[in-house]
Amino acid sequence: MDRFDDLITRGDLRLAHAQAHLAAGAGAQRLMGRYYVAATAGTTGEPGIFVWDVDEWADVLASYSRAYSWAGASVRLTTRTRMAVVSSTAPSHQSALVGASVDSRFIPTLRVDSGEQLEDVVRRLNHFRPDVLVGYASMLGLLAGEQRAGRLHVRPALHPHRRRPGQSRGGAAPPRGPRR
Repeated sequence: MDRFDDLITRGDLRLAHAQAHLAAGAGAQRLMGRYYVAATAGTTGEPGIFVWDVDEWADVLASYSRAYSWAGASVRLTTRTRMAVVSSTAPSHQSALVGASVDSRFIPTLRVDSGEQLEDVVRRLNHFRPDVLVGYASMLGLLAGEQRAGRLHVRPALHPHRRRPGQSRGGAAPPRGPRR
């Protein structure tokens, strides 16, 4: 972050602007009316700050939509797809920003903080009954245990037929990103 202002390619944007935006708890409100801003928790010592314009944010949202495709679920204008996101609800976190961005009358979205007590998360999910469930892998593992124990009663849609976790419509695992 020390070189943010030297490396940024937007002449009207500075690190201090993004930090002030985050400190104000602006969430999905765009910085300067143009930029989406999110930060990491800073567990390595200093939060990373990320800034996207509207077109770049559309790419971020599209990357999240791959999970819909892998599961065989779809969003249609004629039916509502209820989505639950179990992740961070801190307004500055990217997953909260994504949840706020997709929440609409077409995709009613329940945002549940992964730091809540597990029994509260289960109760909220049982009440909401999502068609799509998104979350951190560690949290989804805990929820799978709750489902097996008979406490979680949700059935996120997998169409046209149910598949094993990690299996796409054609039977193969979802594609992996480029190796680094």
